[in-house]
Amino acid sequence: MTTAAVQSFLARCVVDPPFLELARNDLQRALSGLDLTGRERQEFLSLDLNRVRTFAGFVTKVQNNTLWQMFPYTRLLVDHYGLDLKLFSAYQAQHQCDRANQVDRIERTRHFAAFFPGWLASIGVTHYPGLLDLFQHEHLQFEQQVAPQAAVSDQGRPVDLALLDRDTRTVDRLVPQIRGLLLIESFRHDPARIIQALETDRQALADLPALPRLLAYWGDRDSLQLRIFEVDVYLRDLLGLVDGRHTLGQLLPAGDPLRAALRTGLCRMAEAGVLTFHEGG
Repeated sequence: MTTAAVQSFLARCVVDPPFLELARNDLQRALSGLDLTGRERQEFLSLDLNRVRTFAGFVTKVQNNTLWQMFPYTRLLVDHYGLDLKLFSAYQAQHQCDRANQVDRIERTRHFAAFFPGWLASIGVTHYPGLLDLFQHEHLQFEQQVAPQAAVSDQGRPVDLALLDRDTRTVDRLVPQIRGLLLIESFRHDPARIIQALETDRQALADLPALPRLLAYWGDRDSLQLRIFEVDVYLRDLLGLVDGRHTLGQLLPAGDPLRAALRTGLCRMAEAGVLTFHEGG
């Protein structure tokens, strides 16, 4: 077959994912629009379309090198598990759609972040321990990095944090508010331990222990640093209710058996700068 015919066919497979899928499922139909001799058509029919798909995945991988800047450790673990070409072969359609629509870097990264968990589930997330955890860890860091810096409320007067240890009517009128963006995620494996294994002992990845953790990611506007806190499910649920309108009395009603412990958790978040308080009505 001619070089021009091969190049034309391969180029279309790379930039036109539906055409590639058509070729894999019905090559005769895919070839119907090409000007080929009988011999060339027979030679095309002998092509290994899985190899062509892998080639398209390789091109997609190369064109997404900048994407990995946001997920450096995820990239190492994807490579460790030998999934890079399989990943980008599956991602080809979204990639070509983004290129056609001239999507910017942040939205491309978010499209990849939306794609990755579902793709991993489709190939069996349990076969690749730690990969979803590490991806979630780096995705949350990315979202904190690109999050707009929301204005911090200055309502009311500063509150002495020592008040939070007192069960008084005044304390119950305090309204907590989260400064900026707080993201909380649960993990089956500890991301820090996975990163350590990637850097120092990759054999440890073969027997990665399940160490469930619940981590809160918060961008400190003062130091411009990402801070990560471990929380429990009760504090996570309470923080999810903090909206700058409800008072502590409404969030932690008298008689709540967790009131004291949760108040301590809120105090810890306030000391870290995650929460501010103002007096409600």
